[in-house]
Amino acid sequence: MLDEIIYKTALADGMPDNIARFLVGQAYHESGNFKSKFAVKYNSVFGYSYNPFSKWQKKVPGTLADNNVPIASYNTIEDSTHEVTSWIKRRQKEGKFPKDLTTISTPMDYAKLLQNCGYFQGWKKYTKEQNLMFYAKGIEKGMTSN
Repeated sequence: MLDEIIYKTALADGMPDNIARFLVGQAYHESGNFKSKFAVKYNSVFGYSYNPFSKWQKKVPGTLADNNVPIASYNTIEDSTHEVTSWIKRRQKEGKFPKDLTTISTPMDYAKLLQNCGYFQGWKKYTKEQNLMFYAKGIEKGMTSN
């Protein structure tokens, strides 16, 4: 059900099918199969941090994440998805994501773009490449689990 909400919201926000599917996988990965306390309590399925200037987030942050930064809190899963599709559009304007998002063909391609833009860093005990592989595999698993 949440996967369908994320997918349809991403399409409505102008994301092509491939990105909508990657977003479902990303949310699945970031939220521990949509079961994390952040997903359940705060509708925060993408691991996004609190930003008091966000038009999508509640004005009160969620709890602290493991990086000691408050997580974003949303009224709905749709708002959480809007946040990330807006982030992607900003990266496109900056030239950090391709203008034609359909050229992003694999979870690994998508994960590389996310990592290069600072969306995720991973754990310090692993190399950048190991964290990238883990993230890409998490996206792929989330795409096939729903």
